[in-house]
Amino acid sequence: MAAQFMRLETLAKALDMSPRHVRDYVARGMLPSSHRVGDEERWSWSEVDAWIKASQSGSLRDEFEARLSDVKASTSAGPRPRHPQRQGQNLHILPALSGDREG
Repeated sequence: MAAQFMRLETLAKALDMSPRHVRDYVARGMLPSSHRVGDEERWSWSEVDAWIKASQSGSLRDEFEARLSDVKASTSAGPRPRHPQRQGQNLHILPALSGDREG
């Protein structure tokens, strides 16, 4: 029987993802929020399990996929431009690395 309430690390391990990804999914509304149990943050496994089952059967899955598409679109815009003052900054070391040293 799974623990009724679990810590972030335990939930992440149960979902086979990092704690950072769990927090990111919660922030995006893709996983249920945590509860306070005393001074501790805990997740209800029954809520997480219900969310997973609901997401596999319909509207939550559609919402999840739509949000995931938004995330992929925002992160696939390509590489960020390099800082213009830093471009070519270390080119002076290339001759030394290739063995073409002066006197």
